[in-house]
Amino acid sequence: MKYLAIGLLSSILLSSAAMTTAAKAETVEVTPFQLLSLAQDGYLQDQGIPEGGRLIDEIEEGRVTSSQLIQAGIDDGRLMPNTINDRAYSEAVELQMRTLSNGDNGSGN
Repeated sequence: MKYLAIGLLSSILLSSAAMTTAAKAETVEVTPFQLLSLAQDGYLQDQGIPEGGRLIDEIEEGRVTSSQLIQAGIDDGRLMPNTINDRAYSEAVELQMRTLSNGDNGSGN
């Protein structure tokens, strides 16, 4: 009986530790398009990123950069901290910023 209780307790502790590790590993990151959409919709205002038309104005005037948007996403828990060093992600954010400021809807016109 004693061994059964110890075995059961060990199993519970191990499964609890595995679930905690899995929960920490599950970070859903947003795409560059989603990051810009969140910013435009005002979800990054607490991180100092303006919303709507003001965001577009600030991008066009160079007052909001891809690095600032990425850092805001990190600070808001939407991106992993190492994303700030991901050149491909940064370039994709810059592309989305240009698309947004040019009013390009992706139709190629």
